[in-house]
Amino acid sequence: LTDLQSTLDKKEAENAEATTVEADSQQDREDTSAQLEADEKFFDDTKASCREKANDWATRTRLRTEELAGIEKAVEILNSPEAQAAFSGATSTFVQIRAVPKQLGDVRTRAFNALKKVSRHNPTMA
Repeated sequence: LTDLQSTLDKKEAENAEATTVEADSQQDREDTSAQLEADEKFFDDTKASCREKANDWATRTRLRTEELAGIEKAVEILNSPEAQAAFSGATSTFVQIRAVPKQLGDVRTRAFNALKKVSRHNPTMA
C-alpha cells in the first residue's frame, strides 16, 4: 500500500509539474502571438509611411525637374534675338530687388547675367 501511495504522490507531482509547464507555455504562446500581431501592425504602418514618403519624393523631384526646365526655357527666351530686339526698344527697366542664394543654381545666375548683358547694350534698361 505504501508503494501505491508513493507512486500516486509521485504521479500527482508529475501531473502538477506538467500542468504548470503547460500553463506557462500557453501564456508564452499568447504573449508571443500578441507581440507578433503588434509587430505586423507596426510593419504595415511603416510600409505605408515609406510608400507615402517615396511618392512625396517622386512628386518633389518631378516638380523640381519641371521648374528647372521652365527656368532653362526662360533663359532661352530671354537670350533669343526676338527678346534682344524687344529689350532694345523697351522703355522700362528691370531692377534687382534681392540677391538669389548660390545654391538655387546656375540657371538663375545665367538668366541674371543675360539680362545684365542686354541692359549694358541698352541705356534705357540700366
